[in-house]
This record gives sequence, structure tokens and C-alpha cells, in this order.
Amino acid sequence: MTRFKNKQINSKTLSEKLQQARQSLNLSLSQASKASRLSIKYLKFLEKGKFSSLPEDIYIKGFLKEYAKVLSVSPKTLIKLFIKEKQVQIALNKKQSKRKKTKLNSKFFKITPKIFSIFAVLLAVFIFLFYLGWQVYQFASPPELEIIEPSSDLTIFENHIMIKGRVSRGAKVMLNNSEILTNENYEFEKQINLQSGINILNFKAENRLGKNREIIRKIIVK
Repeated sequence: MTRFKNKQINSKTLSEKLQQARQSLNLSLSQASKASRLSIKYLKFLEKGKFSSLPEDIYIKGFLKEYAKVLSVSPKTLIKLFIKEKQVQIALNKKQSKRKKTKLNSKFFKITPKIFSIFAVLLAVFIFLFYLGWQVYQFASPPELEIIEPSSDLTIFENHIMIKGRVSRGAKVMLNNSEILTNENYEFEKQINLQSGINILNFKAENRLGKNREIIRKIIVK
């Protein structure tokens, strides 16, 4: 095996120290790899400071011990530098990752006048479409009809009864084919006369599209 002279390493970083020591011995990476029996790929990573591309620390410490013998340098110095610089790299990577995430979140949630204008337009369109859809639904569906009085079929002893109820907006109310007027709230109230015996009250609500809903009450007058 070729004998190498001990050289003093004055570089600041591990990468610089390794490269300077190797070059001072006139060794190529290929020669250093053969002499140390270490992969040339790992030696390149070490000299470039790409510690994240290396195996676990326990293996790298072993690599540095073997490589230190070839370079005739202190293995403790190399290992100490490796641990220190890797910790710095990890801290920097975490800081950069956090900064990128913060920047991304800030960019994502930042409301600019342009975004606000777009949101306002979309909201207005949504409200308009919802209103339009609701109107279509109202016209296309049978109108609501509620009979408050009489609330059910009845047997009474008088020949008249008070009817009350309400209907959907825009619909008209018919009782046995006769229209009943409603107030501004589309409510109706009226007293009607009855005959002795069975009286059929056929309430019918109808909208402008001809959709209708019927409710029948049977009133018996004794």
C-alpha cells in the first residue's frame, strides 16, 4: 500500500478538510476509494457536504475512521465536525421548511382586492341563482294550503261555521269552486252557511301555473 505523508488540515468545514487532505496526498477520489475501501459515491457526498444523502450516522462515523487512516488525519476531528455540521444542516432545513410553509399559507390565505372582487361576484351569482331556483320551485310546485278552522271533520248543531286558513304567496283559494279573498298576508277568514246533514267543504289552492292542492273537510249539521 502506498505510504502517505501526514498533512495539517486548516480548512473550516469537513468537506474542505477532506478534499484538502486528499489533494495534498495527490489522491483522486477513485484512489481514495480503493485505499479506504469506501464507496466513491459516499466520498463524493462527504466532500460536497451532502450529509442527507448518506446512510445513518453510525455508519458514517465508521467511514470517517477508515478514511482518516488513509488521509492521516485525526478521526475524532472529522467525526466531531460531521456531527456539528449535520446538526446545523438539520436546523437550517427545518427553518427553511417552516419558512416555505408559512409563506405558502400566507400566500394562500391572503385576501387581495382582486380575490375579494371575485368572491363578491361569485356570491352575487350564487344568491341570484338560488333566488331564481327558489322562484321556479315555488311556481312548479303545488301551492301550500293550510286550513286552520275547521281543523278536522266536525259534527255541529249550528247551520253556519267560521273558516280560516292561509295559502302560498301568489295563489288563489277556492271553496267549492267559489273564490275566497285573501289579505296581504295571504290569509283568509269567512263565515259560511251550511245545510242540515252532510256538508262537503272542498278547499282548493291554485298558483299561476295551474298547480293546485286540495283539502276536504266534512261537516255534519244536526
